[in-house]
Amino acid sequence: MVGGETGKYKYDANLMCNQINRAINTSATRKNARTWTESILNNRHQIKP
Repeated sequence: MVGGETGKYKYDANLMCNQINRAINTSATRKNARTWTESILNNRHQIKP
């Protein structure tokens, strides 16, 4: 079921974005949250499925 898999991955991506945004919003210092987010985005090519 390709449609189901696509929906699953889209949901996972939205969930990850929500977690990142929540970390930024609740961080004591936005600079630290931004650095943490950038490190994830810069290293995403190392993430294996």
